[in-house]
Amino acid sequence: METELLAAIDRAHLPSAALGAAPMPRLDGLRWTDVAHLLRSRIDGSACGDALAWAGDALLGLLGEGRRPARRRPWSASFDRSQSCVSRERTGRAVVADWIADEIWSLEWTTRGSFAVALAELATRALVAEDVAATIERAGARPDRAAAEAVLVAELTGASSLWRGIVAHIHE
Repeated sequence: METELLAAIDRAHLPSAALGAAPMPRLDGLRWTDVAHLLRSRIDGSACGDALAWAGDALLGLLGEGRRPARRRPWSASFDRSQSCVSRERTGRAVVADWIADEIWSLEWTTRGSFAVALAELATRALVAEDVAATIERAGARPDRAAAEAVLVAELTGASSLWRGIVAHIHE
């Protein structure tokens, strides 16, 4: 199973589609628009708060609820330094695919529920990452840089206590 899933993620145009789970699955007692607004309400002056807002904005856009102008990227200076050290550019798809594989094989998802729930919540965060990467790339960033920043957004979202509470509402 592991070999097949890794190969599918590596081949897929959108790595999120290779997970075999629909993003934004049905939630018990909650709607994804509610989730998006909860994420957007976390702006507190920190980079983490801004990352959660980026995730909320992406969810609203993916749900057809309209897009707001891109927010500030307070982590951008760190990515400037990292990018200056990288001589070989990668595709944005490869960056997201590597992150998805790392998320699955870290086994951290076992603390949140079943593998089916893990795939559904990861498909959602991966779709958000792909959307955020496209937004950052449209603003002029290299594809690998945009994807790396987007993975930061998805990773901080998944690490938040808010997201852990949302995952508990995923209907199996």
